[in-house]
Amino acid sequence: MTQFEATLLTLWIVFGCLGFLGMAAALLWAVRSGQFAHQDRARRLALESHVPDEEEGHRS
Repeated sequence: MTQFEATLLTLWIVFGCLGFLGMAAALLWAVRSGQFAHQDRARRLALESHVPDEEEGHRS
């Protein structure tokens, strides 16, 4: 392995670890600040959405 390849490998490892730590920090913040509270409404939003039919006069 050349010096250049070793440097690239080290950079990939460092950036991968930083990305993982950033995502873990974001998830921890979201859980602690209550971002995942009140999921009952969000769970049903897709089922309650209304898509107009063609007979209602909406054509694409």
